[in-house]
Amino acid sequence: MRIQKLIFLGITIFVLKSCKEASTEKKADNSSVIANPSKRDLLNNLQTINYYRFKPDSIAGLQIKDFQIDDCYQLSDRKIITGYYEPLDGKIIFPDTEKDYGRRLLFLNKNNDILFKSKGVGDTYLYEPYFFKNDQNGKTLVICQLAFEYFCGGNLFLIDNNNIKYIGNIDVESSDSETKMVDIVRISEKKDKMVISFDAKSLILEPGSKDLEVKNKNVSYVYDGKIFKFIK
Repeated sequence: MRIQKLIFLGITIFVLKSCKEASTEKKADNSSVIANPSKRDLLNNLQTINYYRFKPDSIAGLQIKDFQIDDCYQLSDRKIITGYYEPLDGKIIFPDTEKDYGRRLLFLNKNNDILFKSKGVGDTYLYEPYFFKNDQNGKTLVICQLAFEYFCGGNLFLIDNNNIKYIGNIDVESSDSETKMVDIVRISEKKDKMVISFDAKSLILEPGSKDLEVKNKNVSYVYDGKIFKFIK
């Protein structure tokens, strides 16, 4: 009888010890998942970030030597300006050249020093900036809508940490001649890729040159931080 009690006691101790070890291992596994930064980053990268259009405060009275200002806006301690260097007696003046003239974008600091100057867009009648941002990562996108007598796409710029870079040309327009590209553009970001898509049933590709009308079957541009790629 005594031997049976000893056997029962030993089995009970063994079972309790095994359960305790299994519970400890489970807690350890859970804590490693929570503390593993690579897995947290993976979850964050699955989130889709949507951009929305906004209008920053405009600035009046700013002057830049020989530069005709069309639009001027304040972004934090930076200024976004579009306009053109005025020709002298009908001739191109510095810093314009025969291959780089017309309306362009300037990016200024709080002292009005020019930090960035985009390439001129030639004889276009319109180079109007529109602004897009999100509430997740602080990035701001600027699309400068281009037009002659008709809308013809726009130039895309990225502002991040008070720095600006030119991303590329959006060579797409709405098939409705009264609707400009910036009114149908949709911008989102996921897995470090930015997607520029369009809310329209049909689109004009290469407006002003080929004028190719197509059905909008997920036409988009994708930017991965290095390459700006057109997808149709």
